[in-house]
Amino acid sequence: MKPRVLVVDDEPLNRDLLKRVLMWDYQVEEAPDGQAALELLKSKPFDVVVADHAMPLLSGVELLTRARTDAPAAVGVLLTGYEDLPEVQAARQQGAVFGIIGKPFDHPVLLEMVKRAAAESAARRGG
Repeated sequence: MKPRVLVVDDEPLNRDLLKRVLMWDYQVEEAPDGQAALELLKSKPFDVVVADHAMPLLSGVELLTRARTDAPAAVGVLLTGYEDLPEVQAARQQGAVFGIIGKPFDHPVLLEMVKRAAAESAARRGG
C-alpha cells in the first residue's frame, strides 16, 4: 500500500501540481486550508503532510504544529518562499517541521523530501 500524503495549499493550481507530482508514488488527498486539513487528520491516518506556509487563517507552521499533537505519526513538510523566518526555523527545531522546501520547488527535491518523510512516519509507527 502506498504511503498517504495530505497536500494543503489555498491555491488550487498549486494543490493540483503537487498532487500530479506525487500521485505516482503516493495516495494523495488535498485540503484547501489548515482547518480542513486538521479535520482530515482527525478522520484518517496520513504519513506525510505537505503544507504551504502562507495560507490565510492558519499558516503552514501553525497547521504542522497542531498536526504534531493531533496526528503524531504524520510527518510535516513545509513549502515556503521564506525559509529563514524565525517561526519556520523554530518549528523545525521543535520537530513540527521535518523538512522545508523552498518555493518555487524542484520536483525531484519534493519527491526526495516526501520519500524521507514517509520513511520517518513508518519509523514513528514502528514499521
